[in-house]
Amino acid sequence: MALTPLHLRVLLDAARKKVLELLHHDSWEELRGERTIAELLKILRNSPAISAVQFPPTNSALEFLCSFNNVRRDGNTAAHSATLQEMQDAVPDQSPRYERESVA
Repeated sequence: MALTPLHLRVLLDAARKKVLELLHHDSWEELRGERTIAELLKILRNSPAISAVQFPPTNSALEFLCSFNNVRRDGNTAAHSATLQEMQDAVPDQSPRYERESVA
């Protein structure tokens, strides 16, 4: 499966959500505040909570999360032209795996 803009948007949002959970923030805007990208990046790189995860993000991954990019905009554009099935395929099911398997 190729990563379309919609898939990338979902991936970016999921990665940022995980960072927010680890740092106990409600939104990316709250975490960023008035910080520059460099200041935010320094906080993430020095965070014991992020460093302690089983597979911590690389420096380049953290830079991408902190940077301004077109992933969200491109994902929104793709969502507006996607079919319902394409959107369902792009957005992962949030129910626990065992529940999905027992229903199937």
